[in-house]
Amino acid sequence: MTHAQVLISPLAFLFYSGPCSGRKSLPLLDLSAKIMMLPRSWPANQIFQPNHYKISAFPMPNTVQRHVLSALVQNVPGVLAHISGMLASRGYNIDSLAVGETEDAHLSRMTFVVVGDDSVLEQVGKQLEKIVTVVQVVDVSSQDYVERDLLLMKVKAPAGNTRSEIRELVDIFRGKIVDVGPEEIMVEISGRENKVQAFIERMRPYGISELVRTGRIAMVRSASDQQACIRSDNRAAS
Repeated sequence: MTHAQVLISPLAFLFYSGPCSGRKSLPLLDLSAKIMMLPRSWPANQIFQPNHYKISAFPMPNTVQRHVLSALVQNVPGVLAHISGMLASRGYNIDSLAVGETEDAHLSRMTFVVVGDDSVLEQVGKQLEKIVTVVQVVDVSSQDYVERDLLLMKVKAPAGNTRSEIRELVDIFRGKIVDVGPEEIMVEISGRENKVQAFIERMRPYGISELVRTGRIAMVRSASDQQACIRSDNRAAS
């Protein structure tokens, strides 16, 4: 064995919890950076220079985010229950789900928001590939797209200043009053999710009687050169 000396990066001691620290001790080598073999001939005053050792970067975990997926499916009975049941049975967190017919009466489009990292998105794509009624799946959130969320809300609005204040807020959020009652009004708001959520929070002090939302729908802008298709198939309902 050649003459060598072992160098442990000083960063290792910052992460080490010894028995006197009051915390559970962790293996030093699991948290340390590099252990390197340096020849004895190196001058002692140069051993700890930054150019003579490396600190391994700790891998950053995938960020949990919300993926907007659009699935084109054959318009047959049970397809919605099949897909939603498959996702639920595997524990995927579906934040919202919207479905409706497309320009082709034989096809429907499902737009759902999946919460998770990139690996979750990949697994959802693989599971959807196994369903024969799925024609195409697009990761809309990876492209330049337009999204909308529709809200209908009944809010308490007695005649007087309170009703006037609510009407002003509805105008600011570019909403519409679609029904008026003696003690409450019905408001329609559409837009991005954060806009809809902000309006809900503004209405809470007045008293929300009832609320319903469609969930997010989305469409890729025409300027996008290509779509990030997780899976595409030429099959269509006959």
